[in-house]
Amino acid sequence: SVSYNYVWAFDMNGENGLMTAAELKAVNGKYEAAYLKPVSKNTTTIKIPATIEINGTSIQITSVGKNACSRCKKATKVTIGANVTKIGSKAFYQCSKLKSITIPKKVTKIDTKAFAKNSKLISITIKATKLTEKSFGAGVFNGDVGVVRAIDPAMEQLTVVYDDREVDYDFSQLNELEPAF
Repeated sequence: SVSYNYVWAFDMNGENGLMTAAELKAVNGKYEAAYLKPVSKNTTTIKIPATIEINGTSIQITSVGKNACSRCKKATKVTIGANVTKIGSKAFYQCSKLKSITIPKKVTKIDTKAFAKNSKLISITIKATKLTEKSFGAGVFNGDVGVVRAIDPAMEQLTVVYDDREVDYDFSQLNELEPAF
């Protein structure tokens, strides 16, 4: 099982989505791609397609890369393609006008702060059927409220219990937590 990684930059304005780069990975001759960034951080609509076509070959987009749409402050709508299985760390961080998002059925992993610092994000529809408490990184959504369960000075770690999961924070990450009153 050989894996090759390539980063291709290209414009895909129009019906296939708004993106300028995708990371391609080949495993045993089958390609898949990661969505890396929109054409502009000033776009109001972000469309992550299910597939892209390169040289006549259809390639599934299976992930949204780390920081892919971070700080797209004018984006109000995001469409995530049906083949996405992973949403990277801070993928939609500080998209301050984003109001709603739908997590597609195939998503199995959402990394740290993927949707954090989005004060207008009030509607989250989760169609994914394989998400578990271990599928979420720390602080995935803005406004998660939890309770400190344990502090381990020797390991320099603090454990917070959220509704359906526990998250461990290294002491270096404590600035990511805010007191809730």
